[in-house]
Amino acid sequence: MKKYSYGHPKFYKIVEELCDLHCWKSKSYGKKDDPLFNLRLFGWRGVVVRLGDKFCRLKNFYDKPDMKLPDETIIDAFRDMSIYAVLGEILYNEEKK
Repeated sequence: MKKYSYGHPKFYKIVEELCDLHCWKSKSYGKKDDPLFNLRLFGWRGVVVRLGDKFCRLKNFYDKPDMKLPDETIIDAFRDMSIYAVLGEILYNEEKK
């Protein structure tokens, strides 16, 4: 990975981990020839809905800081939102063409 001279060093580590997570989820939800297969049905607008769901999850964590969910942590929600934001941009740009 390229070495950056500015910004928080943990940011770049997390971005690399997001790449790994995106790869893993693409294998689970996408198709070999289309890693965004599962998102194309509703396109970037569907991604906005998923971002809204994740935001609501974060709001629940905010309102109840000791809330425990067996299948998702606050970190999972932050990371999913990061990935959805990038994928939403990709789908939006594809639709504009």
